[in-house]
This record gives sequence, C-alpha cells and structure tokens, in this order.
Amino acid sequence: MAVATTADQQEESGETPIPALESANAQAILLHLEVQHPHSPNYKRLNSSVLVLKLYFGDGCLLKDFRTSRDSLEALMRCLGPERRLAWGHMTVSTTVYWLAHGLSYSVVSRAFQVPLSTVHRLVHQGVEDIAALRHTVIRLPAGPELEEVGQGFQQLANSPAFSSCVGAIDGCHIRIKTPPGPSGQDYVNRKLFPSIQLQAVWGLQNRISQGPLEFP
Repeated sequence: MAVATTADQQEESGETPIPALESANAQAILLHLEVQHPHSPNYKRLNSSVLVLKLYFGDGCLLKDFRTSRDSLEALMRCLGPERRLAWGHMTVSTTVYWLAHGLSYSVVSRAFQVPLSTVHRLVHQGVEDIAALRHTVIRLPAGPELEEVGQGFQQLANSPAFSSCVGAIDGCHIRIKTPPGPSGQDYVNRKLFPSIQLQAVWGLQNRISQGPLEFP
C-alpha cells in the first residue's frame, strides 16, 4: 500500500522498516489522517518505495512522469483551494494528473501508486470533477454582445452561418529544437520523428491570439 504502518509495528512483526517520506506536504497529510483515524495504524507514514509518490513529494522534476512542472501543479493546488491541500487532496491531484498524462487504465495506475483499484477510480473521478469545475475561472470565453460580435465576424470570414457561434480558431505547430542531452531527450521526438516543442494557439478576430501555450511535448 502507498500508506504503510509505523516502523515500530514493522519491527515487532519482523518486517524491514520502510523509509518514510518526510516532506512538509507528506507530513501534513499524515497528521490530518491520523487525527481523522486515531485508532488506525495505517496512516502513520507514506511508503517511499512507491517511486511515483517519492517523486511527487520530493524535489525532482515531474515533467517526465506527470507531463507538467512542479510549479504548475502547485498553481493547480492553489486554484483548487485550501481543502484540497489537506488529507487526500494531494493524492487526488497526483493520481488524476498521472492518469491524464499517460492515458492509462485504472489498473495500471493502481499498481503505480500501490493503492486499490476502487481508490484510483474514486480519486480520478473526484480529481477530474474538481479540475473541470475551474474552467469558468481559468478559461475566459466571450459573453453577451462580445460573443455575438465575434460570432458574426467568423460567420463573415467563413461565409457560412455554421460559424456564428465560433469564438476562436485553434491550431498548433511543432517548433524544431536541438535534442536535449540526457535520456529524456527522446521525449522531445514528435510523430514526424524530429525533436520539437509544441506551440498551440487560439486565434481570434482582428488577428489577436487569446491563448498561446508553448509546452513540453
């Protein structure tokens, strides 16, 4: 399990103690769980033999495993609010982002995090709902008179009423780069077999770009 018993209990049973994750986030989670479950021995420490948890609660780069930076994950946690920074909030976010990053089945994520399949199902569903609820905060679409004006503009450009509700044209391109050194360099090779980073842009009327993220492939 991702959450292990205490070292004393492992020593009494003859098991080899499993090193705990000692980061501030990990300790805050365990303290909260210990208060909620005072009679359970299973919420004393996080199992650092679970490599994906060790990476998430450590200081390493998250891009390869979570396809996003640590700064972006911390920004997501702030957007989700203080409640999600307690207890299973970090587990919910880490499991959900990992699942989204790789498109894996629940059973594969269950083995990666060493938690039951039903727990992965619950965490992912909760995480997706929480993230989707932020769309009105982080995504701005035209509304009212502005929406009508933008729709009419795209209708005139396309010469078709089918585009009267269009708010932008989205496209992307690969920007060629030198292959980064190290084993992660191959992660930048795209489907056309050359190294690149991806630019995606939403193009509005009057030649304005409303969004233009330049990201890890």
